[in-house]
Amino acid sequence: MKTAGKIANYHNVADLEAHYATRDQQAAKIIAILQDYLGNELSNLAAVEIGCSGGGITVPLAKVFGSVIGIDVDSAAVQKASSQPHPANVRYLVVGFAYPLKSESFDVVVCTQVYEHTTRQGVLINEIWRLLRPGGTCFFSGPNRLALVEPHYWLPFLSWLPQRFADAYMRLARRGPAYDIYPHSYWQLKRLLNRFKIVDYNLRILKEPDRFALDERYRSSIIVRRAPAELFGLFGPFMPNFNWILSKPEKGLP
Repeated sequence: MKTAGKIANYHNVADLEAHYATRDQQAAKIIAILQDYLGNELSNLAAVEIGCSGGGITVPLAKVFGSVIGIDVDSAAVQKASSQPHPANVRYLVVGFAYPLKSESFDVVVCTQVYEHTTRQGVLINEIWRLLRPGGTCFFSGPNRLALVEPHYWLPFLSWLPQRFADAYMRLARRGPAYDIYPHSYWQLKRLLNRFKIVDYNLRILKEPDRFALDERYRSSIIVRRAPAELFGLFGPFMPNFNWILSKPEKGLP
């Protein structure tokens, strides 16, 4: 599988510390959303985090779940995560793109800011489906192709462009030889995830920023502070980032 070059490698302590600092807020948001959707008691549930990288989200998840496995293709990042102090109910694995984990063995899958790093999103979604037990839940997040500013390189309209023009834009802006991120639009993702029931949490996050640990960068935005939260519901397909709960139906249900 072709992957993008933005899956981090943590080759020194400073890099790993920065990773944990940026992931604290993300972990708080994910846990708050899962507690809201599933109920506060998560300690009897088994979870797997796809794309765990340095473990900055895996460790907080382990404080509320019964067991957590963090998996990633990046062996250097997983090695660093494994070498750091972590709860006994955490296990890390280096994987390829067919995960060596038993089918229907997890209550919860966490897949945050991962899908855009591969050109084979269908394989990723199939693995999420396979790993979840019937009735299981996935927290899924990632960027919207229609975001005005591309969040990995901070270039306006970069993700809107056809590949060859995006590559040229990257070179012109001296950000690299090619654009190696592959985000989808709202409608493309809906089609990709059509086997799941999808619950969009973006509006709830905006209406209750403290409860759902909204990033301070967005809280301070004058648009977020002054515009009625309901207004954002009309612009769901154009929000810069998706925060979705994916629910796998119970067996026997359509």
